[in-house]
Amino acid sequence: MGTPIMDAIFERGVFSQSVQEAPGPDEWMRRLGTLPLMHQPGERWQYQISNDVLGVLVARVTGQSFEAFLRERVLDPLGMKDTGFHVPAEKIDRLPTSYVPDPRTGEFTVWDEAVSGQYSLPPVFQSGGGGLVSTVDDCHAYFRMLLNGGMHGSERILSRPAVELMTTNCLTPEQNAARNAMARDNVHISFGQGQHGGWGLGMAVRTYRGDYAPIGQFGWDGGTGTSTYADPPQPAHRNPAHPGRDVHPGFGAAHPRLLDHALPGNRRLTPSPRPGRRPLTTTPDGQAPDAEPSTCPQGSAEST
Repeated sequence: MGTPIMDAIFERGVFSQSVQEAPGPDEWMRRLGTLPLMHQPGERWQYQISNDVLGVLVARVTGQSFEAFLRERVLDPLGMKDTGFHVPAEKIDRLPTSYVPDPRTGEFTVWDEAVSGQYSLPPVFQSGGGGLVSTVDDCHAYFRMLLNGGMHGSERILSRPAVELMTTNCLTPEQNAARNAMARDNVHISFGQGQHGGWGLGMAVRTYRGDYAPIGQFGWDGGTGTSTYADPPQPAHRNPAHPGRDVHPGFGAAHPRLLDHALPGNRRLTPSPRPGRRPLTTTPDGQAPDAEPSTCPQGSAEST
């Protein structure tokens, strides 16, 4: 933030999640190509832009729009009917207005209206790095699929190796040190998030136990205040004082039945995870794979 290269990214409309609309994929790639590398490939973790490139690549390889691909392969099979790159007019009343605090006064001002805002119409650029609008129910379905090793009921959505790569730290200690420094030095905009200890292919992975968060927790935060995290099942330890009882460490995850009771009725639509605040955690009914870490190949960290 505040560096010449980041200023150029914003000036050229390359940062896809701003009120200023990004250009179409071909023009977006052209503008990106005018910028120098921030770092040598694999040298340092860099947030977001590599995933935007992947979204363009998926569209070109499949011959579909990125959203059409997501809908066919992920969203529709999971029943994520309220997730997309914009909110239809008949649902726009469920999308709240986004606010930002004034850095001088702390007063909240409107950043993006729901009606006529950036999510009210289909975007020209469908970002691979962010921009989907979703609901608690849809995020719940997606993260339960991840906890189940890529399965949704009897249907496979993602391969188990893909899920393992997504939920396993892929950063070297040097790459992660730079990532932690970014989160720490920008705490005024990240609210302290981002210091999980690791990063998989597309989301944060916790490598040390937090106040309530277990090792292996994965997910990410939203710039508008949304967060979604999942806690893989933790191994039970025998309680010597009560031989017939098991002790389960940590209570970071909300049981789905509790979550279903806690969040009834019409859920409100919120822009899906980017840097933000409070975590929502879920876990499946004992169907999830174990939380043993797998080996992530070196050099797979995001870099632009």
